[in-house]
Amino acid sequence: MKKVSLLVLFICSVLFASAQTRSFNYYSQETLDAIGTTPEQQSKIRELKKNTDSAVRAVKNDASISDADKKAKYREIYAEGSAAYRKILTEEQNAKLKALFIKFKEENK
Repeated sequence: MKKVSLLVLFICSVLFASAQTRSFNYYSQETLDAIGTTPEQQSKIRELKKNTDSAVRAVKNDASISDADKKAKYREIYAEGSAAYRKILTEEQNAKLKALFIKFKEENK
């Protein structure tokens, strides 16, 4: 009985782990270091993330907005954040970021 329970637990953990999807974290220290951001850029990016997260929370908590309108607002917020993020980086850093993202996608197919 113990062997069966352990086997079931193992199978469930494998299924759970394989069902987990990884996402690319543009704001992680690992990413910022990999693309060679300066401390000043990192500070601006942290502030951008804070502002983006606040805007998303405000939309999420606004009961007067329909779910469809919330999705549209989220897309708008993230598009603005993405554009602002790219403006903080140099051309070279943007190229490194794109390459890093492509590599991540290929490794996580």
